[in-house]
Amino acid sequence: MKGKFAKAGKRIKFVREYRNISEEQLADKLGIELDTLLQIEKDGSGIYGGLLLDIGRELEVDHNYIFEGLLYKISDGSLREAAIEYEEKIK
Repeated sequence: MKGKFAKAGKRIKFVREYRNISEEQLADKLGIELDTLLQIEKDGSGIYGGLLLDIGRELEVDHNYIFEGLLYKISDGSLREAAIEYEEKIK
């Protein structure tokens, strides 16, 4: 299961950077410590259901993409195209 969480962390970082949101900004919006966000983005540790939903909401992306990599859940066409390329890199 760790692999799934690690990929979720990488997807969070990818979408955050795509949206031009700093680590500090996202951590602040989520009400979590910066170190917690950095750990989540590094290996997915610390992710739980409620936080996953909050992250999806703040990044304006469906949480199913973050956790499962379900590209069809991305409604933003340009993000979807970038995510398709990104998913090839993290296979």
